[in-house]
Amino acid sequence: MDREKHEIVLTNLPLGIRFYESNVDSSGYVPFHWHNSVEVLCVLEGTLQLFVNARSHTISDGECIAISSGMIHDVANTPNRTLVLQIPLRILSPFVPAPQLLHFHVSKNKNAKAYEHLINQFKHMNQIIRNQKEGYLFDAEITLIKILKLLVLYFTKKEPLQSRISSNIQDLLIYINEHYKEPLSVQKLAKIIGYNANYLSRVFHTQMGTTLNEYIYRVRLTHFREALFNTDSSIKELMLECGLKNQRTTREIFQKIYGTLPLEARKNNQM
Repeated sequence: MDREKHEIVLTNLPLGIRFYESNVDSSGYVPFHWHNSVEVLCVLEGTLQLFVNARSHTISDGECIAISSGMIHDVANTPNRTLVLQIPLRILSPFVPAPQLLHFHVSKNKNAKAYEHLINQFKHMNQIIRNQKEGYLFDAEITLIKILKLLVLYFTKKEPLQSRISSNIQDLLIYINEHYKEPLSVQKLAKIIGYNANYLSRVFHTQMGTTLNEYIYRVRLTHFREALFNTDSSIKELMLECGLKNQRTTREIFQKIYGTLPLEARKNNQM
């Protein structure tokens, strides 16, 4: 399985990066994923709860986090505005030898002045991209270089980051995402990767911060929500297609994660 390309980063600027302002008006959840890029999130409003490499992180207004290449992470969010920068490793390679080994740890406690400067550069980049004045790409590249310099000089560790997520669990995440429509039990998944069911339950909870059954439900809900917005099929049909057999439980968990019931979410999306 190609773990590095589990999520492909599509650039949206000629600079070879992806940068955009994400405006989300409802709570949500993005299941565990990883990619061959460095991802930096700068929250302008709202809150993000991330589980990165078996550790929990919460960032809110005026805070940011950098996710090292290949690190498995999920994201739960409240309504928010967040600046997102995704940097393919090839952009870093002219400046840093072996950029795939960089271990990012962005924290105000490490260097408050550099941290504030980093936030300001993100906001400046957003203004440049929004306004798109003549020659804006020159200014965008200059700002990008400043962001990279701050990240590398002040917020990296020199030793390679060791993943706390085992390769078997990583394979399991891929399997769940590809087979979420099918019946999935702890026993079945344990057999696939050669684990005892009880052992798998313990390991998954330790490494991923949630139970295996809860995670399967979240993955199914994510696909259900996407189908809810992009098809005209009935809610009942979509639940069954996504492996969600208990309608009442599905509605309750959907409301807990997204802050609204499926029917209301569909109506709001159509407005």
